[in-house]
Amino acid sequence: MLPALLALSLPVLQQDTSPTPAQALETATARAEKENKRVLVRFESSKCADCLVLGKLTRNRKVARILREEYIQVEVEVGSMDRNLHFVKAMGVPLSKTGTPHLLVLDADGERVASVSGPDLKVGKSLVLDRSRFLAFLRENKVPPPVALDVLEEARARAAREGKNLFVHIGAPW
Repeated sequence: MLPALLALSLPVLQQDTSPTPAQALETATARAEKENKRVLVRFESSKCADCLVLGKLTRNRKVARILREEYIQVEVEVGSMDRNLHFVKAMGVPLSKTGTPHLLVLDADGERVASVSGPDLKVGKSLVLDRSRFLAFLRENKVPPPVALDVLEEARARAAREGKNLFVHIGAPW
């Protein structure tokens, strides 16, 4: 009886079940391919003032819309440059030179499209990240829209191969 009581009084150790950055990236690239989006990897530190400003910028109406419509986001916490550094190195991000935040845009295959660091998102000697520069970076690096006739032709060929009918839906995200 005593061992059972003792077991009840011991604290339960919980394992961290959150995905690693590599797992999160794998999930994000799969979603990006399915949804015709790009992946935005945000290397940040909870101790970084610019990272906090960037977090606030992502909640801005215009920024949030383009993020929602064009990107799958992956946030990588680097702490005081002491967390997830193996992932940072594997991604080829020069955080030791650029610091945080650092943004990396990948296509659905995981190939690098663009990269920018916090200082590049500031105007002149300003100490604050600039929303318009952040928006411009996001707009410049989104997936180019597909050519409608190419998509239609590909769908026709697939329907013919699979012996299926073709349903065409024409719409827009707005």
